[in-house]
Amino acid sequence: MVTAELKSDFSPYDKVNILLVDDQPRNLLALESILGDLNQNLVKVSSGKEALRCLLRQDFALIVLDVQMPIMDGLETAEFIRNREKTRNLPIIFLTAEELNKTQMLKGYVIGAVDYLNKPVLPEILKAKVSVFVELHKKTIVVKRQAQLLESQRTDLENAMAQVRRESQFKSEFLANMSHEIRTPINGVIGMTDLIIDTPLNTEQRSYADHLKRSAEMLLTLINDILDVSKVEAGKLDLENVAFDLSQVLSDIEKTMALPAQKKGIRLLFEMPADPLSWVKGDPSRLRQILTNLLSNSIKFTATGQVVLRTSKISEATDHSEIKFEVIDTGIGIPEETLKRMFQAFSQADSTTTRKYGGTGLGLYICKKLSDLMGGKIGVESRMGKGSTFWLTLPFGHVAMENQKPELIVEVAEPKKSKNIRILVAEDNTINQMIIQIMLQKLGYRVNVVADGSEAIKALSEIPYDLVLMDCQMPELDGYEATRQIRNSSVVKRQDIPIIAMTANALKGDREKCLESGMNDYVSKPIKSAALLQIIEKWLQSRSS
Repeated sequence: MVTAELKSDFSPYDKVNILLVDDQPRNLLALESILGDLNQNLVKVSSGKEALRCLLRQDFALIVLDVQMPIMDGLETAEFIRNREKTRNLPIIFLTAEELNKTQMLKGYVIGAVDYLNKPVLPEILKAKVSVFVELHKKTIVVKRQAQLLESQRTDLENAMAQVRRESQFKSEFLANMSHEIRTPINGVIGMTDLIIDTPLNTEQRSYADHLKRSAEMLLTLINDILDVSKVEAGKLDLENVAFDLSQVLSDIEKTMALPAQKKGIRLLFEMPADPLSWVKGDPSRLRQILTNLLSNSIKFTATGQVVLRTSKISEATDHSEIKFEVIDTGIGIPEETLKRMFQAFSQADSTTTRKYGGTGLGLYICKKLSDLMGGKIGVESRMGKGSTFWLTLPFGHVAMENQKPELIVEVAEPKKSKNIRILVAEDNTINQMIIQIMLQKLGYRVNVVADGSEAIKALSEIPYDLVLMDCQMPELDGYEATRQIRNSSVVKRQDIPIIAMTANALKGDREKCLESGMNDYVSKPIKSAALLQIIEKWLQSRSS
């Protein structure tokens, strides 16, 4: 007998097993002779019991089963085959030397016969019928193997995606920690520098302090760029879609860039269309980021002449307008071979440019990513020695007339020294403690400082403070958990006290995380005195009203 097994890497050209069952040896030889041309594995047995034992050891595509056999006939054998899970759907062709009545034939079909053939069997008919089931079996195996392969690939893909999610989560946590760890000392440098500049200084000392502050701000800009790149690549950079006054945003940018242009002795011009630009819908912060970056680059690479920001409306639809911004300079220009990679990460004209003008080459890459996210386009045209033109087109949604309200202008006055306002600062970094304390005292507030969340809860249970400035990352008990405990505490003097988060994190979800923990607002480090005053006054006024 032949005992071949199906290969694990089965193909339609591989042989399959066919089980031939007949109690007469001459009949088995005849079947083997007829089916030998099919070039399959023919397994011959002479009884139903042998057939069942064979089915336990091997897989078969088909059984050719004699009905009339001693001890266990073909119908009984077929019943046992059908009662076994693995062979329940195995095709059976019955062979019979007697004319079966309708009851017998019906029983055979109920058991699972696919056909009856009378002996003597016509070779062509038997070969044709067996060939059909052999091909069907082969195709079934191929489909099953493909399904198994797809399932395996699906499992591998799910595992890979789970790994990517874990790595993305790890990367996000790493970036959050790095953001905090790097921004905290920079906050100390900038804060201390601001405090030094506010003291009486001679000309030389003030010059040193100004240089120190600019260097720290440049470092902060670099860190922000790296974080922006990481957020874009991780898909964690969200865009706003709010109504804003485009003319006001451009005016603000002009005021910001006027000083750098003045220091280099070049003219800075803003050209507006005859039709005034009014309210639109989009992301004003990211627009400001892109245009400020383009203008900074042009000012940096322009020694004489001028830098122009030209704004024009190039198309208008029912629900949006497309606006083009062009930054045109009379600078050194860009080599033609460099233009194609200007918006790639870490790309600059050449190493000489990097040494002379500085920079990482991340700014334009971020501009490109932001413009893509906002549904716009960005590009550059340039000639060596003739200057460059960076252009940006962005779609902005229309704003209904009733929603075009003037921007709220907050007049922030210096608080009077006589104000009896007590503020609690929870901050673990000693430098930042000193900066915040001095900053608040100069603004006229009474200040107490604690080093972690547990101390903050204890202080709030003893003194009725008016407001809390809470650092988010502290040892023992961080700002998030401390805030949750304050909101649910029965020992603190005021459960509803305004709590302002102070954090060096700058990633997606940080503000939401603060608000979910029960904090009222959020201020990002490095903290500016004016911004701090504005947010404190906002919540003190809100509490009073």
